[in-house]
Amino acid sequence: RDLHYPLRRQRQMCIRDRSRSIIKLCKCEVVNKACELRGELQISSTVDYFLSNAPRFCKDDFVPTNDDVFRAKLKTTGIIETKFENKGVKFVMVDVGGQRTERRKWLHSFEGVTAVIYLASLDEFDLKLEEDNETNRMEESLRLFGEVSGSVYFRDTTWILFLNKYDVLKTKIYTHSRGLKKLFSDYTSGADLNASAKFIESKYRERFSGVQKNLHVYFTCALDTEKIDKLFRSLEETVLIQNLTTAFFK
Repeated sequence: RDLHYPLRRQRQMCIRDRSRSIIKLCKCEVVNKACELRGELQISSTVDYFLSNAPRFCKDDFVPTNDDVFRAKLKTTGIIETKFENKGVKFVMVDVGGQRTERRKWLHSFEGVTAVIYLASLDEFDLKLEEDNETNRMEESLRLFGEVSGSVYFRDTTWILFLNKYDVLKTKIYTHSRGLKKLFSDYTSGADLNASAKFIESKYRERFSGVQKNLHVYFTCALDTEKIDKLFRSLEETVLIQNLTTAFFK
């Protein structure tokens, strides 16, 4: 006799009831309107995906796909260090929180690093910071990029700038009423994806306080795993060459 059956049955019924409520909520006009105003309400860019897939998530046999996992978000707090080895070379990757309250914890941790990967979102030109709901996220990212890249800790460091969410930028450029003009009055190319991406790149290059030859910029979409894999393989070579060069001239 399965003594746990009543408990499992109760849990299944509870999940089904909640599932019906979530599916109804996804069809609610107020919820859809809120999603349209996500820039003002601190709603994630992945909310459309999760809402549209709610019926699948609610099935008893649901198993997360790679796409589900890639779109899930976990805020980084503190300093997370990951060590791994590839082709006989040992790497230490340090992940840090980008929120204002986190920054004072990590700057001192980067003395002597070979490369810095700075991740910025291309779609944040119309979004506000969670901390104050007033400061534009892209302007804050640009300011931080200029500030950190000018640190004495990174004088000879290779900088790798990932301008991520190219796919989301594409959607916003063609649906946003003002596009980049909302933040940058000097942008004049209209709803042009390539021009918009290059314009944002130019703003980051202008703010970069290090040696320009040490800055490598890439447009990325984290969901394109094949391209990301090839990119990281290329970056491994860049880091190795930089490390060997530094060691040779010491």
